[in-house]
Amino acid sequence: MEQQKPIIFVSHAAVDSEVVNLFKNDVENSFLGLCQLFVSSNLDSLQGGKEWMQVIKDKLSDAVIFIGLLSPVALNRPWIYTEFGAGWIRGIPTISVCHSGLRKDQLPVPLSHFQALDLLDEMHLEHLYGQISTAIGCQKPQKNYASDINKYREITETNRRERAVRHWFAQIQQWNPEFSNIFQGKEVEVLVPAEVDHAFRQFTQDPEVIRLINFEPKGMAMGTRVGLQASIWLAKQGVEFSELKRIVESGPAS
Repeated sequence: MEQQKPIIFVSHAAVDSEVVNLFKNDVENSFLGLCQLFVSSNLDSLQGGKEWMQVIKDKLSDAVIFIGLLSPVALNRPWIYTEFGAGWIRGIPTISVCHSGLRKDQLPVPLSHFQALDLLDEMHLEHLYGQISTAIGCQKPQKNYASDINKYREITETNRRERAVRHWFAQIQQWNPEFSNIFQGKEVEVLVPAEVDHAFRQFTQDPEVIRLINFEPKGMAMGTRVGLQASIWLAKQGVEFSELKRIVESGPAS
C-alpha cells in the first residue's frame, strides 16, 4: 500500500488561483513529489455542499503545515479565517504569505498573530521552504528562489493593477454616470472628490494604466455633486482600450 504523502493545506481566494497553482507546482516539483499541496480553489463558486466541506475538513485534519496565500481580496473571504483557526487549533505551523500588494502590517486580527511572510521576498520564500521541509521531514531543496519570485511578481503585479483599474473605474462611474460614454469613443469630463485626488493622480500616472485610458487634469471645481471641492479630468481611450473593457468585465472591484 502506497504511503500517503504529507499534505500542505493552502488557503486562498479563488481569484488568486493562477499564482496559487504556480506556487503549488513549484513546491511539489522542488520537493520531488514528496508532498501534496491541497489548494482550496473553488469555494467562491460552490454552494457549500456537504461533500466538499468534508474534503476541506479531512485535508485540514491531515495537513502537516497550513499556508494562507493572502491578497487584499482574500481578506474579504470569511472561510480564510475559519481555515486559519483550524490550523491554529491543530497546533501545526500556520503561516500567512502576503502577495498582490498586501503587506504584512495590513493583516487584520487574528491573521496578524500568525507568522507572516512576503511571497516576493527571496529570504522569506527560502524561509517558507525551510518551514515546509521541517514539516514534511526532508532537506530544504537547493533552488533559484529569485527565479520563482520573478514569476510570482509578474502575476501578482498584474492582479494588483487590474484590481486598481476595476476599483477606480467603479468609483468614477459612481461619481460620474456619464463616464460610460467612453465606451462609445467619446472623451468624457469627470469629477473626482478632492480627498482622493492624490491617490487617483498616482493611479493615472502608471504607464500600464495610461495605455488603457488617459486622464488629463483640467483643474479644480468648487461646490460639485461629488463634494465641496473636486478635481476635473478629461478621460480618453488609451491605445489598448479594449484591454480595459476586458479588465472591467473580468471581476469585482474588490
